[in-house]
Amino acid sequence: MKLIRRFYKEYVLRHWGKLLLAFLLTVTANQAPYGFSLLGKWLVDDVLQVARKGNVAVVQSEQSAPPVSTEDKFEGLWIFLAISLSLRFGTAGFGGISGYLTSSAGQRVLFRLRSQVQTKLSNLPLSYFDKYSTGQLMVRVMDDANSAQTNTVNLPVNVATQFITLIVGLVLLWKISPTMTLMALGVLPFYATGAILFMRPLRKNTEAMRNANAELQSLIEEKLTYVATIKYYAQEAAESTRFFKRLRQNLQIGFRQNALNTGLSVTLMIISGLGATGILMYGFLQLQDGAMKLGEVLAVYQMTALLFGPITALTNTNVQLQTTRIILERIYEVLDMENDLSDDGGGVVVDTLRGDIAFENVSLRYIEGGPVALRDVNFHLPAGQTLAVLGPSGCGKTAVVNLLSRFYDPTEGRVLIDGLDIRTLNLQDLREQIGMASQEARIFSGTVAQNIAFGDPDIERSVIEHAAQVAGIHDAILELPKGYDTQIGKGGESLSQDVVQRISIARTLLGDPAIFVFDDSVSALSEEAEELLFENIEKAFERQTIIIVTNRVRTAENAHQILVMREGHVVEQGSHDELVAQKGVYWRMYVHQTHRPDEVAPEPRLHEPDEMIVEHV
Repeated sequence: MKLIRRFYKEYVLRHWGKLLLAFLLTVTANQAPYGFSLLGKWLVDDVLQVARKGNVAVVQSEQSAPPVSTEDKFEGLWIFLAISLSLRFGTAGFGGISGYLTSSAGQRVLFRLRSQVQTKLSNLPLSYFDKYSTGQLMVRVMDDANSAQTNTVNLPVNVATQFITLIVGLVLLWKISPTMTLMALGVLPFYATGAILFMRPLRKNTEAMRNANAELQSLIEEKLTYVATIKYYAQEAAESTRFFKRLRQNLQIGFRQNALNTGLSVTLMIISGLGATGILMYGFLQLQDGAMKLGEVLAVYQMTALLFGPITALTNTNVQLQTTRIILERIYEVLDMENDLSDDGGGVVVDTLRGDIAFENVSLRYIEGGPVALRDVNFHLPAGQTLAVLGPSGCGKTAVVNLLSRFYDPTEGRVLIDGLDIRTLNLQDLREQIGMASQEARIFSGTVAQNIAFGDPDIERSVIEHAAQVAGIHDAILELPKGYDTQIGKGGESLSQDVVQRISIARTLLGDPAIFVFDDSVSALSEEAEELLFENIEKAFERQTIIIVTNRVRTAENAHQILVMREGHVVEQGSHDELVAQKGVYWRMYVHQTHRPDEVAPEPRLHEPDEMIVEHV
């Protein structure tokens, strides 16, 4: 209940005015059925005067009471019709206005909740996204937020309305027949028992169903994202089978949920049916003995049936609260997640950085107690110089650039820029000073120009074109149907990988950052094209510090410094000439890529296989 109270305080009670008016209108509309019951009682007993004579229903005028004239009966019928129409139109109008007000408040709650969940997700560190798939996170933003809004905004209005309707019904019943009212109250313990029997299984199955839906949505998102890979390996049938198995599991959970809901509803319907029937039988006996009029018996029967509606609704409220608690736990798991990397707008504000970079005894584990990604890395790169980081996949190259952009903090040691520990810098300022082209070029839906200017949508077209020229893609863009205004879909599947990577690189070059990072971002380019690209970048941006993560020696040989990494270690460091002269790991790579690899002996391993080093992608 703590989370539910918190949710109301933070989201729902902001709209208390609308909800209060909706409550008053709903309460008023909900009493209309009682009005129809009393109106029917008046019509039968006072207008038509139907009574009992032996076992035959007769008109009251045949007994001792003064008869009602035909004219008066028709007048009563017209009054009955007018009041009935008024009640129906009033109920419809009040219900419509109440529904609009509740929906309006709900949409505002949903808007605020989704925006806050999305903002929180955007600001969480990458380590959080390592734990969940994209589909699972989409469920938090869309489905969970929608369910939270639906289950909470209407809940107080409905609960208060049903409670008042129950009290009003009991008062009206008591005035007609205290005995029959007590009989109706005697049914309540059976309702409570039925609800308790189904409550726990419903709560558990609801949680399982939401988790299963999240996994299913994640699987769908994965299939749509990697549809080309699935087709390339001709795995359509296998993936369809996998999807069918997951869908069948969801279907089984859904069947169980349906069975539990149906079981609860049927149980409560049986209880209310038996209770109403028992009360009606008692009313017939009272009618036969002359203790009650026919209109009274019919009114009590109708009110009793109406009475069980609020009781059923209030009983189901407990199940709804359990479901809401599960949903809010998932939402607040995101909203309450602490971001160890966030500075909340604090930290040292830096307008510009020179780009002097130093790693001091840096080690990194992505998960506490998990495998090592980096171990005791040390290097210093003066501002304006170029650093090349070489090594096989999984050696720790990407971990270096992840730490530099502060996607993670080092487990040990410090990362310094211009002599300042980056953990003391304003995070937004830091990242604005680093232009990064990652391994996977990200293309968004929109035009080519919008993709290049992603980091600064208001930048001038001339600057965009200059970045494209440096990236060597300007001419290719002009050949597109609408040039820079050509629409490209998400992922850029209509473009070649070479063009996609160059668009990503052009985006990196905007904004005049102090540091450029190219994390194996030119793999689709030939060695000659890659070499020419970096020559253009170094000419156009002479003062920037550049870090190039690559597997190609030809790309690295012109760098001021080269780091050769193996299994999280820096095993060699120096310029191209210095490392070639050492005839170590770098020299072996150089010979393999440029001369005769059969002349080089195999390279020894640094660690035993069980000492696992991981790269984070």
